[in-house]
Amino acid sequence: MQNGSKSIHLVSIAAVYRAGVEDKTIPPAGCLYIGDALKKAGYTIHIHHISSSQAAELALKISETPSLFVGFSILTGSPVVHSARMSKIIKSKSPSTPVVWGGVHPSLMPEACLKEDFVDFVVQGEGEITSQELADALANDGSLRDILGLCWKDPAGRIHINGRRPFIKNLDSFRQDWNLVDINRYVKTGIDGTKYFTFITSRGCPHNCGFCYNLVFNKRRWRAHSVEFVVEEIQKIRQLTGIDCFVFNDDNFIVNKDRAFQILKRLQEIGVRVYWLEVRLDEIDENILSQLSNYGVRTLFVGWESGSNRTLKKIDKGFNTDLIREGFQKAAKFSFEIDASAIVGFPFETEKDWSATYDMVLQIDSINPGRNKFNVGIYVPYPGTPVAKLALDYGFRFPNDIMKWDSFDILEGNMEMPWITQKQVKQIAVRDRYAKMLYVAGNKNFLVTSTRRLFALAARLRFKSKCFLIPVEAKIYNQIIRIYLKYRAASVKNRPRHI
Repeated sequence: MQNGSKSIHLVSIAAVYRAGVEDKTIPPAGCLYIGDALKKAGYTIHIHHISSSQAAELALKISETPSLFVGFSILTGSPVVHSARMSKIIKSKSPSTPVVWGGVHPSLMPEACLKEDFVDFVVQGEGEITSQELADALANDGSLRDILGLCWKDPAGRIHINGRRPFIKNLDSFRQDWNLVDINRYVKTGIDGTKYFTFITSRGCPHNCGFCYNLVFNKRRWRAHSVEFVVEEIQKIRQLTGIDCFVFNDDNFIVNKDRAFQILKRLQEIGVRVYWLEVRLDEIDENILSQLSNYGVRTLFVGWESGSNRTLKKIDKGFNTDLIREGFQKAAKFSFEIDASAIVGFPFETEKDWSATYDMVLQIDSINPGRNKFNVGIYVPYPGTPVAKLALDYGFRFPNDIMKWDSFDILEGNMEMPWITQKQVKQIAVRDRYAKMLYVAGNKNFLVTSTRRLFALAARLRFKSKCFLIPVEAKIYNQIIRIYLKYRAASVKNRPRHI
């Protein structure tokens, strides 16, 4: 396997969102952490954060020169297909170049990925140390058998799944290396004009939500960077970008409340504000909300999941609808906007459960009108999770062709859920759009705000009457959003090209 090259390419292909836009404004954290680990081990790292339209060109470019390996960080969904196409090109042009897949999807389905001729290795779970050991083995023709976290094929094509690597004890050992990318491409502008930057301070979540990838990928473990590390990294990013507003993209920022508030306090002292972070309703009280507000947090992401107590119990959410209402009532005493996320279409749900969730949308809106950004999406089974295993019992089947994983979004793809008809899919999509129309706040422009209020009024009437026939307002609203997102995507595309 030894090819003498110290050059490693790491690729992240942006996911497609429901308006058909590929978002390349969120830093590819996996590649940046792996890049740091490999760079420390003496390798030359090239990170490529691209759209699907750039994949073929980049694959040909990579194939022109020797590489120790080409690694892909892959989310479940369309990135699987685009990474597969790119891997095929690399292997066809340079058969001796090893292709390594890592990230959430390959970690959850290593055998399925390794069955493909164009995938040589899968890094399962956290990849910093595993990638270092794999690189050393490839560079020195070493053994693969003792590399924890590595899944591989021998010359006969037999698949080997080495033991799982223990979680990294000290996350501060690795960082996102911003020298490997053009950091300014990740400065993002919100709808209200605020410029911000996305950062991760911790990994995992200790809770037991039965639909969440964290149960399998992070084993309900939560680990975090130290306060000093976070403050130091934020200061570094501010020096490089001039940005003093941040989004914390942690799965659960306030697991350790003392740490969370130390970070927010230290950042406030140096003039940095946290714009957005995620919390759980059963982990907040008025004191916590007051501190978050005082430290300048503007938006809280809350997964309330369902308005049905039956559903909440079956997905092991850990709270009930009374707590949902109480949580939103507490938050309404402050100036937060809430990203309020729910799911319908679990395999065991009935129309009554769905109706309870839509009723809860109205109840939450009435608590703090116009300040909730709702997302009521359809359940999508993530491999290995408890609810996904239940979905299999209800007749669901994961794609048996790796090139069909781009259907893994029921609203955009062709994924079949035996318990949901196509008519119901369309109904859920319409109700989700009306739920989004309930959001009014976030823009100082009088005309924009007035238009939003009219859409919100129409949405409330729809939910109260439970009549969603001929959804003219939703179609108009949806078209406006599509135009806005395409404008945003075009503004990003016109920045200097970096692949």
